[in-house]
This record gives sequence, structure tokens and C-alpha cells, in this order.
Amino acid sequence: MERTKAVIEEASVHKIVGDLFKRKPPGLRFNETDAVVITARTEDGRVMTETFYLCLKPDGTFDEQSMGSDASQARRHRLARFIRYYGFAEDISIYNLRDGVGDWKGRAVEVLPSEKGDIIFHTIGGFEMTGKPKIQAISEKACVMAETLFNKKFDSIVSVSRDGEGWIVESEVLERKAVPDTQDILGKYEMKFDDSGELQSYRRIGLRHRSDMEVVEEEV
Repeated sequence: MERTKAVIEEASVHKIVGDLFKRKPPGLRFNETDAVVITARTEDGRVMTETFYLCLKPDGTFDEQSMGSDASQARRHRLARFIRYYGFAEDISIYNLRDGVGDWKGRAVEVLPSEKGDIIFHTIGGFEMTGKPKIQAISEKACVMAETLFNKKFDSIVSVSRDGEGWIVESEVLERKAVPDTQDILGKYEMKFDDSGELQSYRRIGLRHRSDMEVVEEEV
């Protein structure tokens, strides 16, 4: 997929409840209280918005490694990777995001076109695995990839297993929100990684309602 150029026109921090929504959207966790909203314009004039969810500390920083669900951790890692990739900061633990986000305006970014909307590129490959148990690093990579590639809310890791010299991860993402949430439609995806954590292939292998125990397998 060919990347295009874009320029950040607006970047700001908001409270999720109050500034952006009347109530917290389904899928966000209790420890996600803030959002960074970025608006960028591509070279051909397309306008896109990217939102990162997190919890800001009183000093304006955020903890990339704080406790939380796989999904909330994946969203924090995604923001941290964006910040590092575009050179806004190296040490996330001391970066004052609340004060620094204003400096993002006017900065060039790379965009991946998608049928469901453009996505700001921030190192899809090359996930940092140093110092972590391999299965943990692969799981975190899969969380990030699920939201970045599929442009859908990550829901859960189903399984992680060895496959020769690589890894197979099965995860679920929210395909369609419903009321009540027991009728949400979840998509089950299989992702294959090599031993260094590079994604080799992915495919959707099933769908189910959240209340269903069985997955409707898709034909290959």
C-alpha cells in the first residue's frame, strides 16, 4: 500500500467525556480519560482525523506501560509509537503531551490510504521487542496491528501459538456496534508473524455476536 504525504492542521488534547462525548464510547476502559485528536490534510486535499485515547497525568505526561486491558495498552503503545516515529519525543515518560501537542501543527506525516478512511502511518513493522518476553511482545504487536491495519476497535487476544520459526495470533475486533452490546459483531482475525515480530500475513477467519460462544468460520 503506497503512502502519501499529509500536514497536521490541528492537534489538541480533550477530555473524552465532556469535550468529545456525553458518555464514554463502548470499548474504552475506565483508565482512558483523555484523547488526542489530530486533523491532517493530504497533498491532494483529503482531510482525515486520527484519535488516540489515553490517561494523562496531572503533569501532562502519560504512562505507556501502565496497567490495563490488552486493548487500552495497545492504544497507548500506538500513541507512543506515533510520537517516537515523528520525532516529537524519545523518552515518553517525561514528555509533556498536554504542552507539546501544539507543536505538532504544521508537521508532515505519512498516510496509508484505506477503503475505510486514511490512517496515519507510524511504523507498522519493526515493533520493539527488546527486554520483553517474546509472547508478550508478539501479543502487544498484534493489538497495535489489529487497530492500525483493520481500522477497527481491538477487543481481545484469543490465542498466541508457535508456528515453526514464527507465531500465529488470533484476535477479535469490533466489526459492528449494536444495542444491546451482546449483539455486537466481532471479527476473528489470524495474523502470522516471523520470529522478529514482522507481520507476514493476516486474514479474517470468522464472525460472531458477542453473546455467542461459537464463531462462524469463513471459507478460505
